[in-house]
Amino acid sequence: TLAVLGKSTRLVVVDLDNTLWGGVLGEDGVEGLAIGGDYPGNAYAAFQRHLKALTRRGIALAIASKNDTDLALRALETLPAMVLRPGDFSAHRINWQPKWRNLREIAAELALGEASILFIDDNPAEREAIRRNLPAVRVLDLPADPTGYVDALESCPYLAAATVTAEDRGRIEDYARRRERTQARSEAASLEDFFAGLEMRLTLAPLMPGNGERAAQLCQKTNQFNTTTRRYGLRDLEALRDGGADVVVIGLEDRQSPFENIGLLILRPEEDGAGRIDLYLLSCRVLGRGLETAVPRWAVLRAARRHWPILRGEIIPTERNSPARGVFAAAGFDDAGEGHWTIETTSPPALPAWLTVIDRVNQP
Repeated sequence: TLAVLGKSTRLVVVDLDNTLWGGVLGEDGVEGLAIGGDYPGNAYAAFQRHLKALTRRGIALAIASKNDTDLALRALETLPAMVLRPGDFSAHRINWQPKWRNLREIAAELALGEASILFIDDNPAEREAIRRNLPAVRVLDLPADPTGYVDALESCPYLAAATVTAEDRGRIEDYARRRERTQARSEAASLEDFFAGLEMRLTLAPLMPGNGERAAQLCQKTNQFNTTTRRYGLRDLEALRDGGADVVVIGLEDRQSPFENIGLLILRPEEDGAGRIDLYLLSCRVLGRGLETAVPRWAVLRAARRHWPILRGEIIPTERNSPARGVFAAAGFDDAGEGHWTIETTSPPALPAWLTVIDRVNQP
């Protein structure tokens, strides 16, 4: 399925007029909008209920609407039959600029790839503008009759889910915490002060029954910060571990966020006695916190423990993994050409002082 291939939706961006409610706010006013009651208001209320159900699967909601912000938010807050309220949306852009620009801003604000966004708008012209300007964004074609909105949503392949983990369900709360971190970062005296203030605790644990499902899910879904984009299922990961590789599940918690498994690292022995980073990935939700280079530095320490004199890294470029391409250079590896990187393990780089590392791989 698309979910297994990492192509499912993480954010649904919806219009307001004739999409979440019937009518045009600027023409009909708040009191003239159709929501709840008889047709067509009941159709829009049903559509909102189905959108809200998506949030329980960790799919976030956002608004992109050409309207006056204050008036639109007042409608969301005060209309009695509204199912969705302002707090149900992780971001909104309610203004008069092109919606494709708004979607680009929302994606940047939530650190999401455009290919993980589904756009819903009743206006075919707006849908076509998104397709032309943001071809990676998925677009749902709504029927003319709002009674068909729910069926269109339920039959959308980009909303399929292979499994729903605790991390999925907690994703929306993470978006709110991300906004708080962005504000804290802008107020910090230095980047190191900002990182230290987060009080991050990084856990590196071997693959085991409690984290295997999440590890396999990350392997299938993570596209942006992914060095090789090798897609391993749970049985593949277990086979790698049983064959002598370190399959390391990366977990994180900080002052604002509870523990979550957010990455995967695979270290494999090579025939010449060296080691290789076969795969290194992190959820896009944790990028920008200095973890990107901390993990490969730990990998050098682990390679030394395994008596590998050299650790090799590899970047296999894809259309979407540009955020990962500079990670080995930033972590102190030497460029060996054609996407290959090496580092000697005799003098491993130090881990950052602002990060607490809980190492469950090297425990005796």
